[in-house]
Amino acid sequence: MRFPTLLLLIGIVGMPLQQACAAEDNIMGPMTDTLKARVGTWNVEMRFRPAADAPESVSEATQTNRLVGHWLVSELDGQMGTMPFSGVGLNGYDATRGIYVGTWCDSLSSRITPVEGRYEPSTGLFVTTSQEETKSGPRTVTSTTRTIDANHEETTIDAVDAKGRHFTEFTIKLTRQ
Repeated sequence: MRFPTLLLLIGIVGMPLQQACAAEDNIMGPMTDTLKARVGTWNVEMRFRPAADAPESVSEATQTNRLVGHWLVSELDGQMGTMPFSGVGLNGYDATRGIYVGTWCDSLSSRITPVEGRYEPSTGLFVTTSQEETKSGPRTVTSTTRTIDANHEETTIDAVDAKGRHFTEFTIKLTRQ
């Protein structure tokens, strides 16, 4: 008699839990599965070009992603050229506005960069934009991330240099450890 009662209680208590899980997925937006799949530790290859005609430098880092509620927290540690480099990103879905929002800050900058973006399920592309202040004035930066497979991702960060030329400033390749 106790066992059926226990199963009934588990069923009753479990229903709100199932509803809460479904609500959590809605809070994470159309990228729910993609955000959850990013959890883990990744090897990072960063290719950086500060201007369209500048030489490219290559750096390596490690990125650890974890979910805190419905927010993806990304911590990056490595080198940028010969300098130690670390950064922290916080990204999630603003269900009220229907867009992804986030911030980025790192050891080479004195500012926090807010980002906004959209995920297009039909293409699998996640595109964000941010406004940055530079010595030559404000600029818009566009970041495009595509998931190659469960263990690989690639992000390009495109900008406009001081001469008005569009170029890829960063190419970032992630490989799951």
